[in-house]
Amino acid sequence: MRRKENPDDLLTAREIAVILSKNAGREISPNYVRVLASPRYKKLSAVKIDGRTNLYRRGEAEAIKIAERPGRKKREQ
Repeated sequence: MRRKENPDDLLTAREIAVILSKNAGREISPNYVRVLASPRYKKLSAVKIDGRTNLYRRGEAEAIKIAERPGRKKREQ
């Protein structure tokens, strides 16, 4: 049985990148997740686990909307 997902679940940068990629419709890297959590942007809260590891809240990631990249045009198919 699958457990119910809690918006306060703590996930790795890679897992958050998957959520953001689904919302954005393009691939988002784990490095971009770290940028969103940086003091400059403060879009995500990082929970420090040890000196190297941060986890991020699922609910915050699901609320983020990533805009299209400026200056890039979509290809017509």
